[in-house]
Amino acid sequence: MKRILVSAVCLTIAAALPACNTSVGRGEIYIGGVGEKYVTGQLNGGQIGITLTNTSMTVQHNYRGYIADKCEGAYEQDMFTEMMVLGKSLRFTMDVSRLSCGCNAALYLVAMPAAAPGQGGDYYCDANDVGGNWCTEM
Repeated sequence: MKRILVSAVCLTIAAALPACNTSVGRGEIYIGGVGEKYVTGQLNGGQIGITLTNTSMTVQHNYRGYIADKCEGAYEQDMFTEMMVLGKSLRFTMDVSRLSCGCNAALYLVAMPAAAPGQGGDYYCDANDVGGNWCTEM
C-alpha cells in the first residue's frame, strides 16, 4: 500500500501552532478526521519554502509541502502520511488573491513514497516523472 501525499505550490491552508522545526520539518497541522500531523517540505537550494503561523500554512513558489507522521531531520521513506480518501471528501481553503500570473496553485494527490529517493532526496513521485520517480497522480 502506497501513502498518499498532499503536495502543493503557492497554497495557503488553515494550520495549527508549529512544533517541529528541523532541516525538513516545519511544524504541525490538524487535519479533521485524521488528527495532528507534521508539515515537511521539499529542500530547494537548502531552503524549505514553507511558513506556518497560528492560522495558515504558506508554500512558496517552486516548493512542495508534505504531510508526515513524524518530524525528522532528513527524509525517510516511512515518514509520509497515508490518508485513506476513498468514500471521503477533501475540503480546504485556498487564498489566491496574491498569486502572480502563471503561478500553478494546485493540490496533488500522489502515491508516495517512491521506491528510492529522487533528485531532491525526498521520495517525491508523480505522473510526470519529476525528480526521476514516476507514480500515479490525481
